[in-house]
Amino acid sequence: HIPNGQYYMFEQGLFPDLLEKGLPVYCYKSPAYWMDIGTPKNYLQLHYDLLLGNSVFQPAGDLLGLGIWAGEGCLIGQDVELRPPLVLGDGCSVATGARVLGPAVLGANCTIGERAVLDKVVLWDGVHVEADTSLSRCVLAKDVWIGFGSNICRVHF
Repeated sequence: HIPNGQYYMFEQGLFPDLLEKGLPVYCYKSPAYWMDIGTPKNYLQLHYDLLLGNSVFQPAGDLLGLGIWAGEGCLIGQDVELRPPLVLGDGCSVATGARVLGPAVLGANCTIGERAVLDKVVLWDGVHVEADTSLSRCVLAKDVWIGFGSNICRVHF
C-alpha cells in the first residue's frame, strides 16, 4: 500500500519488498532502448535520441524534407529556418522569420511568433511563443504562453 501523495519507485519499493518476502525476481536482458525520463534533462535526451536515430522511431506526419516531419494543417511563414531533425504536430503555425533548430518537437497547435528562435526544444500541445522570443534546451508543458521578447529555459547537460 502506497500512502497518498508519496512517490513509488520499483527499484526502491517493489523489488526490495519482493526480495524481503522471499519471492522470486526475474529479469530479461534486452537490447531495446530504455531511459528513465524522470528529469527534464533525461526527457530532452530521450527526444534527441529518438530524432537523431538512436532508437527505432518513425515520426508521424508528412516528410517536408530530410528529417523534418509536419502534421496536418501546419502553416509555415516566409523566411522560416527549419533545421532537422524536427517534428511539427498537427496545426502548428511558424511565423515569418522564425527559426526552429532541431532536434526539436512541437506538439499539436503550437504557435511560434515572428523571429522567434527555438533551439533543441520539446513543446507540448498548444504552446504559444510570441515574437522575438528565444528558447533553448527546454521542455514546455501544454498550453504554456511565452511573452514577447522572452529569453528562457536553458537546461545544461
